[in-house]
Amino acid sequence: MPAEMLSVEDVKHIHESLVEEFSDSSNPIFPPGVKSENLLASAVFRQQTCLNNVMKYPDPYSNAATLTFGICCDHPFHNGNKRTALVSLLAHLYKNRLSFDGVGESQLYDIVIKVSTHNVININNKSKRSPDRSISDDEVNAVAVWIRTNIRSIQKGERQITYRQLRHILEHFGFLLSNPKGNTIEISRLVERTDFFLRTIKEPSRIGALPYPGDKVIVSVADMKYIRRLCKLTAEAGVDSETFYEEGDLVDTFIIQHRGILQRLANK
Repeated sequence: MPAEMLSVEDVKHIHESLVEEFSDSSNPIFPPGVKSENLLASAVFRQQTCLNNVMKYPDPYSNAATLTFGICCDHPFHNGNKRTALVSLLAHLYKNRLSFDGVGESQLYDIVIKVSTHNVININNKSKRSPDRSISDDEVNAVAVWIRTNIRSIQKGERQITYRQLRHILEHFGFLLSNPKGNTIEISRLVERTDFFLRTIKEPSRIGALPYPGDKVIVSVADMKYIRRLCKLTAEAGVDSETFYEEGDLVDTFIIQHRGILQRLANK
């Protein structure tokens, strides 16, 4: 299947999210931001490389591999390149409805470190390389094989998102999460009315409440099912899971789920 690709803006957004997330940590991304727009474009547009009008990386596995390689090895950002590469890899796979299956944190850490240090293959073994292949081609191919071996298709159904992501999704459908009190937060529907000056305004109308441990916490599957039923955003009501979640930005989830490995990568 043809690969869905990340854009330059997608990768910038991932980097900015990481900068924000680690700003108060012992390993902030400093200095933040793009070191070279040309290097960033080079890293991202590796996904679109063509040879004689034929895509060099046509499938999601090789496409994700070359993007990861580009961000790790081109160093387009002042700092945080390995962290940005890992989250970009996860986001690329998700965009293609793929996810790692049974891959532990140590394995993810190892593959990023090996890519960034050009140790993903034995680069001294050149005997099997054809004359028209470079070392980087072999490295990308090795990463693509590793990805393909450790991947599964994402199943339909509820997905893991943070409360911050849930807030964004609900706003798209005309609902609000607001007024957190204690361990709960209100769920409101935005209702239109006409004011004294005949202007149409939207006001929140409370319809329920939800347990609320904080914006950066992942919402439980049970609570996701509850809020979709409450807001009539279920498949039975005409909003299937793909439609519901397509408005969500899952970068938050990837960062929170893999914060430990991201912290380790900050020290390398």
